[in-house]
Amino acid sequence: MQRPFAANLFRFAYEWGMTREGRIQVLLTGLSFLTGLAALLYGALYLDYPDWDVGVSLVMAFTTLATARWSIGVLWKRQWR
Repeated sequence: MQRPFAANLFRFAYEWGMTREGRIQVLLTGLSFLTGLAALLYGALYLDYPDWDVGVSLVMAFTTLATARWSIGVLWKRQWR
């Protein structure tokens, strides 16, 4: 019997040596990303703004995902001077 995708994902995370807290952080990061992406796509599809489309929503979501850890680190350490 094949295991569900989520079970395989956690098995790989365990094999990579991630702690329980690290796995929870990955799960919460993924859930918050999907929630934000859903909100952006909802706005692109159902709000009538001419300059807000699906492409812009995807660029905003993936740029935020890629730079979130760095941005929070800079703000936390106050290195913006």
